[in-house]
Amino acid sequence: MEYSDFVLFDIAEALKSAGFNVPCAFYFAKADSDEDMMLIVSDGETLDHNNVANDNPFLVPVCSAPSYHTTLEWLRREHSIHCFAVVDDNVEDTDQVWQGAKQWIDGGLCIPVEGHYDTCAGALDAAIMSAIKQVS
Repeated sequence: MEYSDFVLFDIAEALKSAGFNVPCAFYFAKADSDEDMMLIVSDGETLDHNNVANDNPFLVPVCSAPSYHTTLEWLRREHSIHCFAVVDDNVEDTDQVWQGAKQWIDGGLCIPVEGHYDTCAGALDAAIMSAIKQVS
């Protein structure tokens, strides 16, 4: 897997606050400074790093680092919310045509997330954060 397959640290931290408890093979840990976070593989073992007790003073898990797939699957299964990115056809002459969106699986309306983004990934991140805030 590549680094881009995993959600960003701020999303992982928000997931932890929202009760995300799916075992993951990767986690975020503090680097040398308090502000830098590192993506760490946990020896091939999948754990709920959001709730693991670890006495190791080095690379202590701050939170699990799920893949986008795992994150989207958890939102659908636990909260019946589907997140995705769409191209906004009403935007003219700009590079920021992507918009995040979320929809309740049980036939709810598709709700666009405020803002436009220049990448599909940026719009998807916005949709995921919006959904997490909604369920927190």
